[in-house]
Amino acid sequence: SRVSQFCCTCVSRKMTEQAPQNTGLVLNLRDESFQNYGKRKSSGDIGQNHSENSSSKRQCLDSSDISSTEKESAKDKLISKDAASERKDQLTSLFTGNPNIPFIQHSDVKPVSEKVFSEDSFGSLNIAPQIVSNVEKMGFTSLTMVQKNSIPGILAGRDALIKSQTGSGKTLTYALPLIHNLMMLNPKVKRSDGTLALVIVPTRELALQSYQWFEKLCKSCVWVVPGYLIGGEKKKAEKARLRKGVNILVATPGRLIDHLHHTKCLSLTKLKYLIIDEADRLLEAGYEQSVTSIMQSLSEATQGRKEKRQTVMLSATLTAGVEKLAGMSMENPDIVDISNENENYKDSDILKGEQLTTPKNLTQHYLLVPAKLRMVTLAAFILAKCRYGDERKMLIFMSTQDMVDYHTAVFSRILARYGQEKKIKKSSLARRAEKVLAGEEDDGESGVESQSDDDDDDDDEDDENNDSNILFSKLHGNMTQQDRTSVFNAFREASSGVLLCTDVASRGLDLPRVNWIVQFNAACTAEDYVHRVGRTARVNKIGSALVMLAPGEASYVEMLEKHSIKLKEIKMQRILQNLMLVADGTRNKDGPQTMEEAATRLQLKFENMLLADSHLHQNAKKAYVSFVRSYASYPKEVRELFNFKALHLGHYAKSMGLRDSPQALGASVAFRKKKEFKERKERKEKIKSVKIMKQRSYQLPKSAALSEFSSGLDGLGKLLNVSKSSNKGTQLAPDRYQAKKEFKAYKKSKAFVRQ
Repeated sequence: SRVSQFCCTCVSRKMTEQAPQNTGLVLNLRDESFQNYGKRKSSGDIGQNHSENSSSKRQCLDSSDISSTEKESAKDKLISKDAASERKDQLTSLFTGNPNIPFIQHSDVKPVSEKVFSEDSFGSLNIAPQIVSNVEKMGFTSLTMVQKNSIPGILAGRDALIKSQTGSGKTLTYALPLIHNLMMLNPKVKRSDGTLALVIVPTRELALQSYQWFEKLCKSCVWVVPGYLIGGEKKKAEKARLRKGVNILVATPGRLIDHLHHTKCLSLTKLKYLIIDEADRLLEAGYEQSVTSIMQSLSEATQGRKEKRQTVMLSATLTAGVEKLAGMSMENPDIVDISNENENYKDSDILKGEQLTTPKNLTQHYLLVPAKLRMVTLAAFILAKCRYGDERKMLIFMSTQDMVDYHTAVFSRILARYGQEKKIKKSSLARRAEKVLAGEEDDGESGVESQSDDDDDDDDEDDENNDSNILFSKLHGNMTQQDRTSVFNAFREASSGVLLCTDVASRGLDLPRVNWIVQFNAACTAEDYVHRVGRTARVNKIGSALVMLAPGEASYVEMLEKHSIKLKEIKMQRILQNLMLVADGTRNKDGPQTMEEAATRLQLKFENMLLADSHLHQNAKKAYVSFVRSYASYPKEVRELFNFKALHLGHYAKSMGLRDSPQALGASVAFRKKKEFKERKERKEKIKSVKIMKQRSYQLPKSAALSEFSSGLDGLGKLLNVSKSSNKGTQLAPDRYQAKKEFKAYKKSKAFVRQ
């Protein structure tokens, strides 16, 4: 109460005199006085001491008793508290009020793995030597196990249902026999023959990747032409390609249905081969109806044809839905399952109660982290691997598009050059002046030293420009197709970088040299988890995966262990300690000396950035709301693992750098939704009124509506007579009664007689 009686200047000076050595006390009381100053400022009672307050704060921050690190943290706190007092937000600690981290009792899990490569070469297959030579030039020498067990049956013309782990070469499994069979056709395949093979994939990126593989493989038979149809591309250009002729067509379901219904030049009457890649994903919500429609169109196109169509389905996980689809479109398929326990079966019973398979060289981890520390911990993990370590290529999965947009923007600004901020260097003239005053420089040597100083400046600038930055990029379904394609290709070619994405990148994509897969939000099912982690450790390469869980989600680990997936724990403290390092991986002596201090400083950077940028603050709100909605929409089967009622909304808002309360965030969203609903309602009413006007205009006779000599009232008279005859015994509406009255009066007028 006594502190509030003094102005900011008096408190700062008095406490500095009484306790010059107790720096922490001075900072705390100065923060409190500055907060009171912010309250007085918001109420309009500033007074004449505003300039004195500013000068006193600068004096306190520049005092010799406070180190540079404490000055920086004090400035962050002053900015944060000032903004918080004006916005009526809450500034809370990261390390208080957090739930206890539970101890997980691991069961004895024996992971199910597969042998990737066999001892056979591509020459052992009964395929054209031109294809074998082309594949060997691409760097492939040995067959994988799934290729060895599947290709002979496909070459023989049998249907196949193939299950194999991610990154085991499933694309070549169906591409090689497909191209061989097209090469062997007699007469020779021509573009005018149309589509002979159709490959259906769930995502645009996977379609582009599959098309690129066919382009490389078709170098051995240039007369076979591949093509693709994906959403986001110009339909006019796609129709032009179809008119020229495409023998192997790779397509996504939505765009394929569009062309089947509206493009006459797309004919599937000669279709010989149907490939369905990532079959389980195609049967998820939103795709099942599309796949059913495609199957019906294919059946109608090939009806009455004697030649049987060959169908191949592939996925890393085969579900009951895939088995149902296989029963609809296949006849006695070869079921190929490559694993230690189930090597090659031809019985559909293996689909029941299957154990999930992950690559043998994949190391899987989990991290239990409180809600408030999620964003800081993720940032520390990125710095540990991409800044201080050698594993510099990372894929981060998030549940919503808004979360991907927001985190990409924040990390690009703060983490891209974290620890390499531009230092304030003295100019060459200032250094020369200091040397002259110190008596270390002669007048005759000034020119030489000036040149050397300039060279030093250039060297410093070159060193600074050569510092490696962390490249952040994003990928989700709401981006334009041009951006998605450029990001996908750039990340594939890059040797380092961080790609934040949704599940659009979880299926089938071959991204070389990815070291880490991080799941910021856990996948709904174990099957989705397997597909996500399958983006690394492909084709016998080494990779690692991490899933971040809240303390209340610890049972997710037990669920994965039931599917024979073994995970190791990483402690949160071990990751946060990386925030105390500098760019070369050594301890920063001038920086924060405790893990808590380092994490708090980084969190303040996030929060201050939102306070300074209103657009980014709105993006943070959108990300928070989208996360809450996605968490509330988990399927019933996993709601015990992800309990929405146990979600601490305030802690998750804090983790995203927001100081707004969940109630305020929800109110803003509700207001915006109410406004959007009102605008939508007004727009519908306007459209309805326009339709009514059009209907009324259509009811008039065409001669009355188009004639320049007709007033249109004669048509109105006919309309009223029809209405009167159809509504006998009922009273006319007031507007129609008035219209009839006016028409009778007009009919008696001279103008009507003249017409």
